[in-house]
Formats: sequence, C-alpha cells, structure tokens
Amino acid sequence: KTGLSAFEGENVNLASIEILAIAKRLHQLGELPNDAPKTVLKGLQKVTHNYEFKQTFALIANFQCQTVISVTSASTNTSPLDLIETYFEQAKVLYTSAVLCNNWAGKEPGKFHNNVEFVPTCWNCGGPHSLKD
Repeated sequence: KTGLSAFEGENVNLASIEILAIAKRLHQLGELPNDAPKTVLKGLQKVTHNYEFKQTFALIANFQCQTVISVTSASTNTSPLDLIETYFEQAKVLYTSAVLCNNWAGKEPGKFHNNVEFVPTCWNCGGPHSLKD
C-alpha cells in the first residue's frame, strides 16, 4: 500500500532485503501470487520526491502490460520471483546512483513526526555518516 515510503529514507536496499526475503519464502511454499511483480512495481512507484525513479517504474509497468516490447532480459516463462529480483536489481542501481549524486530526497518527516535527524548508515563501513561527511 505505502510502497517505498514505508521504509525509513525510502531506502531501496532495505526494501529489497525485506521484500525479497518474503517473496523467496512464499515462492518456496508455492504461495507467491503471479501478480506479485505488478504489486512490486506499484510499490517502487510510491516515493515522495523522486520523480525520475517513480517514472522509470511506471514506464516498466506500462510495458509489462503488453507483449511487443520487453524491458527485461526475462522471457515470458519467467517466474514471479525472477521478475521481482530483476525489478529490485534495477531499482538498487537507480537508487545508488541517485544517492551518490545527492539526488535522493527520501521521505520528509511530517508535522506529527518527532524532529530527530536521520543519520544514514554508511554502506561501506557501517558508520553513522553519509557521503557528505
């Protein structure tokens, strides 16, 4: 329902870890819905301030509804899990690029949130700092 905005800072890496873990388990049980990739695409479009990221996945969703143009290297027999993994691979590349270029806005706190400043975790060393530091 809330897409990436449910994750602190709209962090695609965290979303990928959590959603892929659930999807893999459902796939093992044979319970992963065939429309799960569409749901993931909808979730990847739910970001607050990252229009280009949102539009990329809107475009992919539009293309997935037709059969003439393929936007992934996946064939028509690809499992829902494979599609979800492909979407998150693409999303992580775009997210990393946006973060490194200082273009990832993340979710701004609303008026009912406390005013605690978000301190990102360094992907390299795990320290409490960002690229600016």
